[in-house]
Amino acid sequence: MKHFTFFIFLFLISNVFAQISKPEKLIGKWKLSEEIEDGKKISTECTRKTTVEFFKNGTYSISEYTEESEFDNTCSPKFRNGNWKNIGNSKYLFNNKNSSEIIFEKETYYYVIESEGYTIKYIYSKIKN
Repeated sequence: MKHFTFFIFLFLISNVFAQISKPEKLIGKWKLSEEIEDGKKISTECTRKTTVEFFKNGTYSISEYTEESEFDNTCSPKFRNGNWKNIGNSKYLFNNKNSSEIIFEKETYYYVIESEGYTIKYIYSKIKN
């Protein structure tokens, strides 16, 4: 029985270390590559300047670019900071209140926002340092 208990202990410890050593895919700097609403690409040259950087300490910094109006081509950033946490099963908690499922595919990730009347998919590409 002592051997069985010892092997269970080793199994549990190895699982804990596997979880700890698994690199977090979200960490790094990402750039908006596409925004798709109901199947139609809606991102612009301006909005594709948007970047977000996720840090190991559970914080992030975003520079979100938007056009001021459709008439004057003014492209301005808004800067925000917040916190994030991996809560498992590809789900992340942002600012301790909003959760999103983030799907990683090679050097990109995307998430989808569904609301009454529309669906928007945001696709981000990893920026190489």
